[in-house]
Amino acid sequence: MSLLRATKAIADIIPGMGRLGFDGSLGTVFVTSGTGVIGYRVAMSLLKAGYRDVRVGVWRGERDAGEGAKNINFAENIVTVLQYYGAEIVDFDWTDPKCYDSVLKGVKTVFCSLPHMESHQGAFTRFLVSCKEHKIEHFVKISFLHNPKYRK
Repeated sequence: MSLLRATKAIADIIPGMGRLGFDGSLGTVFVTSGTGVIGYRVAMSLLKAGYRDVRVGVWRGERDAGEGAKNINFAENIVTVLQYYGAEIVDFDWTDPKCYDSVLKGVKTVFCSLPHMESHQGAFTRFLVSCKEHKIEHFVKISFLHNPKYRK
């Protein structure tokens, strides 16, 4: 048994943390960018490992790069696979902060992979603030370098 599970309080491990409770379960996991390379693989890994509380955010707009470029069925094909394995699919648009409340309702863990877009900094900041308002307990952000030089 890990020390965290035995004590159930970070304060018992990290001095100065007060009595901040710690629950090691992931709860419902929201995976952003579910049709992207990283988001799709994270969601599938969780589902194939037997984790059932996986909510996947999908943007159904037209893609201008990658395997989905000009393929109108791209998102729907991925959605079909994710649903087959048990994912809850929700529409998610980084540029529409109004959708954040519905996708984060009941979520405890967020795995965040932000696609390259013009307003990524503002969108990420708004999403992070919404996560804080929803009291998200676990937030994993992965980032990568977008360099047009390496795109085909």
